[in-house]
Amino acid sequence: MPTFKKYFLSSNWVRASKFVASILGGVVTILFHVIAALMGYADYVMLSVWYTFPIIWVTIITLIYWNKSAWKVWAVLVSVSALCSSIIYVLKTSS
Repeated sequence: MPTFKKYFLSSNWVRASKFVASILGGVVTILFHVIAALMGYADYVMLSVWYTFPIIWVTIITLIYWNKSAWKVWAVLVSVSALCSSIIYVLKTSS
């Protein structure tokens, strides 16, 4: 089956960047679950993490590879992880 060259990533740097961003997407998924656990739903999070973690992570990976620009992906992932980290900090210091 022939493939179209326009669907391949043009640069090895972009491919590597998106691969590393996919790993960071797993970290963002963990941060979401930690926020939910700190908000008082720790029992429910522990029960559902085995199902929700792969679903959320695969969704993030799919969105990463659908996006054309690796810089935008990194900007969104870093800002979301910084926001989640600050929310975790506030939740830990308030209790």
